[in-house]
Amino acid sequence: MRRALEEAGIEIDSAEVAYRPSSVVPVDEAHAARLVRLIEALEDNDDVDAVHANFDVSAEVLERVAG
Repeated sequence: MRRALEEAGIEIDSAEVAYRPSSVVPVDEAHAARLVRLIEALEDNDDVDAVHANFDVSAEVLERVAG
């Protein structure tokens, strides 16, 4: 695919693989707050390269618990 793009004259700056879960788990506000703290702690750990999650919570709830 990369070769086809380059042959078409399309310059590639970078490429990444995105993780998309095949199923998601609904999370209520109380659990969302705990989950956000856990994810932040994992991301702050120097030994962790990436954190992926499959939870589903509304944007409003995320703003409240992460704010």
